[in-house]
Amino acid sequence: MSGMEATCSKKLWQIVSLLRCRNSSITHLHVYGTTAGPRDEVMQKVIEEVKENDEVMVLRVNCYVNHRSHKLFCQGLYNLLPHSKSGKKIENLESVFEECKAELQYVKSVVMVIVLNNSEMLLNFPPSFLQTLFSIPKKYGGTVKLVSVARLPWTRFEITEHISSPVQFAFEALSKGEVQEALSARLNFDSNFVRCMLDMVYSVCRDLNQLSYIIEKLWDTGTSDENWANSAASNKLKTCYTARGQNRTDELFYRSEKRPVEDGQTFCLSTSAKYLLIAAYCASYNPPNSDRRFLLRYSYDESPLILYIVVYNPGIGDTLKKKV
Repeated sequence: MSGMEATCSKKLWQIVSLLRCRNSSITHLHVYGTTAGPRDEVMQKVIEEVKENDEVMVLRVNCYVNHRSHKLFCQGLYNLLPHSKSGKKIENLESVFEECKAELQYVKSVVMVIVLNNSEMLLNFPPSFLQTLFSIPKKYGGTVKLVSVARLPWTRFEITEHISSPVQFAFEALSKGEVQEALSARLNFDSNFVRCMLDMVYSVCRDLNQLSYIIEKLWDTGTSDENWANSAASNKLKTCYTARGQNRTDELFYRSEKRPVEDGQTFCLSTSAKYLLIAAYCASYNPPNSDRRFLLRYSYDESPLILYIVVYNPGIGDTLKKKV
């Protein structure tokens, strides 16, 4: 076992132990690190371990989906409960945690673990909401625990006010050698093939899940190609990749962009993204006087100071001046 694997294994069992213990006063854990590290893989193993115990219930909340309003977040959390009632409205944190406690009694579980994935999105809420979110579980004597999973350490969540004091677990990005070691352990392929493919895409992709997907697909498509197989057998992988693998890799990288429209799948944008796209359209295709009308918030006569706002316009570059 490598040093990286030993460290991850130690942290994994520390997290599992804290989540299983119902008498612990620790109700908030914060797990952070980039997708290039083992964070997601460790968290998946943590969830699998704690779910093996019938006394632990796990709810996984995607904060990216439920960050637009307090009511949406509370309703989304309530809807994850196995015995939630269709149509029942939950509008505050106190109510949703009372429902969580009732659910524990109903299913005869001892501990409920709520995993908050993409918890950076919680920064869209005011500090008072977050203080309430992380303080309420303390009332239940360790039977309700929160695990925030993010790219950022907890100090970045408390720029203005103190919110919580979680136990933190950091998972740093893996080095190239550690990525290759992890892929070799995960994929039962020729080690030279894995190393070669990693050399080709490491500069633009370091996510273990994405790398595994790309290498598996390249292997599957290449094994049916006699020239590819012969090159792999003769250790001429780089030459083979340059000749035949580049197009396959490009297709895999941009597979989401080439998805046909008629497949019935849709992509939902957040409200802020829609406003941004509309503003970009207005700035790019309308005359300067329209830019002033759409993009400036105040009139010219409100203050004697002048602020220069630069709007990049592919067709009509313009510098807008307004008094603030």
